[in-house]
Formats: sequence, structure tokens, C-alpha cells
Amino acid sequence: MDFTLKVGVTSQKTMRLLPASGRRATQKVVVGDQDGVITCFGIKKNEAVGSDLMYEVEVPGPPSVLALNGGDGGESGEELLYGTSDGKIGLIQIAKHSPVPKWEIFNEKKRGGILCIDNFDIMGDGVKDLLIGRDDGTVEIYGLDSSNELVLRFDHALTESITSIQGGCVGKEGYDEIVLSTYSGWVTGLTTEPVHREAGPGEELKVNQEMQAKVASLRLELEQLQFKVVQEREKYQHSSQSTTAVSAVPVFSINDKFTLNKDDASYSLILEVQMAIDNVLIQFSFAEIHSWMVFCLPEVPEKPPVGEDITFYFQNTFLDTQLECSYRKGEGIFKSDNISTISILKDVLSKEATKRKINLNISYDISEESVGHTLRMIHPKLEYQLLLAKKVHLIDALKELQVHEGNTDFLIPEYRLILEEADKLQEEYKKQPAHLERLYGMITDLFIDKFKFKGTNVKTKVPLLLEILDNYDQNALMTFFDTA
Repeated sequence: MDFTLKVGVTSQKTMRLLPASGRRATQKVVVGDQDGVITCFGIKKNEAVGSDLMYEVEVPGPPSVLALNGGDGGESGEELLYGTSDGKIGLIQIAKHSPVPKWEIFNEKKRGGILCIDNFDIMGDGVKDLLIGRDDGTVEIYGLDSSNELVLRFDHALTESITSIQGGCVGKEGYDEIVLSTYSGWVTGLTTEPVHREAGPGEELKVNQEMQAKVASLRLELEQLQFKVVQEREKYQHSSQSTTAVSAVPVFSINDKFTLNKDDASYSLILEVQMAIDNVLIQFSFAEIHSWMVFCLPEVPEKPPVGEDITFYFQNTFLDTQLECSYRKGEGIFKSDNISTISILKDVLSKEATKRKINLNISYDISEESVGHTLRMIHPKLEYQLLLAKKVHLIDALKELQVHEGNTDFLIPEYRLILEEADKLQEEYKKQPAHLERLYGMITDLFIDKFKFKGTNVKTKVPLLLEILDNYDQNALMTFFDTA
């Protein structure tokens, strides 16, 4: 073994060698780990392993794939493309002394993580385009526009995760294609050959011999598949009626992914197999669900670290509020800028201590400023969701006015913009219908928890709070919290 170096936990296709300066010259190694760190290092002969560590660079997500830009590292030979498991794409120049970030593309459409990257001139303009395959089945092509900015040229959605992608000419001479493979084994080609023809008034379209042959081939293939299905069905029925047949569960590969979406504070479960999924059954024992209830904080290791004092830090993925947990034998201190977080912890700890017949002496030090701080953190999200809902509710009425008047010139610019972005607004509103209700719930819990620590029950005032939220004004909400 020549050398060994330890980095963080890695995913597939997250290690690359940078191009060498000459034949058999030593090359730099680049590795991306699941902590969102890209490490670049070289190995010096007769020195301690890892002593030539160049640097580490933090990227906006756990790298899931690395690739040399253009296949050769670009003009400098040092340009590295990366894709992250949360769907971001970026380009970094691995320079001699420090990394140089070139650009980043954020996952604004909330698509899947990046599984594969390739460069190929699919647009035929002499410049290599960026081909992307995602784990939600999305294929994307990015290219440079007239201002040398990277823009999305084309996208296409399949029903399975894209495991490999490459550009080339496969199906027909003269027409480039994007060839890709999916998890269950399908290999698909997306061609640049025109598949639609348009005719003018009175013009007749004729199907050429090549197209006729292609249609005939597809029909023959379909008939063969139908015949094969019938054969397999008969074979199964025959074996199931046999007295000597033994039933067995088939062995198949499963691709599973369980990820946290920090934008809406939800978990996403993705399962892929080579056959149709009829249903998904989640099973757990009483002991397991009991353990979930006991450990109310996520990803805390079962075995405590060595030492007398332990401290953990958590961040709320939805509001970015913080929680600090420090404890030792006989004492625990919990700090947060959100009163509701402390309230939940108090309830859980009190409940578990009562079960185990342990006497807890709980004291509080509540800062009144923390309530206003939390409301200010909620404000941008709440304001955005209320404005989005208002715009969506206006769309139908504005469309009726547009049809009645024949144009939109009479509308103010704000309303014209709503009509122009109607599809985008409705799609966004459809994707996150529970956001507004969740924000209302957080504010309501914050209101109740604030006065619960003072020994006051204010649940009868919740309807008044909801009325203020329906006619939202930040100052009015702050005043209500202060004077209730």
C-alpha cells in the first residue's frame, strides 16, 4: 500500500485526479465528503502521508459527484465541477495556493440531488454544454448565453433516478444525443433529431420510409413484449397450481433515500425498485416507538462522548433558531432563542422523569426580548406566504378582466406582473399549501408558551390572535404579544 489518508464520509463518484503537467507526473487528488468539504492534496515522496495537503474548501452542500470541467479541467486544467446531494451545482478552480469559486447554481426549483455530470456540445454551437442527471429523474442541459452566463437550456423528467449521463451520437448519424441510464436498468436516448413537422394551410404531410420503418419496428417490439407477458403469466399460473412448487420471495435491489428538506421542515422518503410498488408499509414495535419518544432530539449518539460535560448544538431548519444543550451528572442547562423550543423540552423531560420516579427541580430564566426576536425571524416567511396567497387569489379575477378588455394595458404594473407569472405562482402555491398553516401554528404556540411560563392560560385569546394574523401587520402583532 503506497499511501493512506482519512477524509470525511464520501459518496460515489466524489473523487477525481486533476490533470498531470506531463507524462507520469504526479497528480493532485480532490475528494468531496458528506460534510460539504472538498479536500485537495498531493503526496510527497519520503514524507508523512497528507503532509502536502493543499487546502479544504467548503461548498453549499454534501458533494455527491465531482467531474473535471469539459472532461479535462478547462483551459487551466484546474476547473472542477461538483454536484451536491441537495441539488446544487458549482465550479471551483483548484489553483496552486487557494481555491477560486467560479459560479454556483442553487436548487431554486427544489429538484433532486445530483448523481451524474458530463460535458458535451449538444446545442451544436461549438461550446460544451453541462449535462446533469438528478436522483428525482430530472435531466438538465445548461449552456452559456450571450453574456457568458450559465442558463438552463432544456430539462426533461423521467420516472427514475439518473445514474449515468453522457453525450454522443448513437441512434442516427448526424444527430447528437444524450444517453442516460436509470437505476432499474433502462437506457434512454434524447435526440436532437426533429420529431415534429409542421404544414402550412392546404399542405399535405407525408411520412417518409424511415419514419414508417421506425413505427413498424416499435409496433413489432410492442407485440413481442405483449407476447412475453402472456407467456410469463401462463408460466406463473402453471407453477402456482403445481403441488411441488415452493413459494419464495424474490430478491431485488432497493434504492432508498430518506432526507430532510430544511425549507419546509419535512422528511422525504424515496424508494426505487425494478418492479411496480403497490404499497409501502412502515412497521415498528412498541419498544422502537417508545425510544423515538424518549429521544426527542435528532442524531444524538446513543453512546455519550468521553468526558464529564457534554454539549450539543442544534439549529431549526425552518426558522434558523438555535438550541444549546449542556449537561453533566445532576445538572442540565438548555438555552434557546425560541421559548417554544424550551417549552417542548420541559414537557418531555418532566414526563420522562415522572415515569422513572425522578424528582426534577426546573428553574427558568426567560428573556422577554427572545419573543420579539422569534417573531422577527418568522416575519419574512409569513409576509411572503401571505403575499403569495393574495397574488394567487387575484389571478382568476385578473384573467377575467384581461379577456373582457382584450389586453392588460389598463392594469397597473404589479397586476400585469401577476398575470405574467400566474403559472409560476400557482405552481409554487400548490407545492407548499401547508406553509401558512405551519407559520400560524408556530406563532400561536409562541403566544401560548410565553404566558405559560408566567402561569397564565391565554388559550381564550387565540381567536383574537388568528384574526390579527388574517389581517397581518408586524407592529400590530408585536403590540398584541406585549399587551395581551
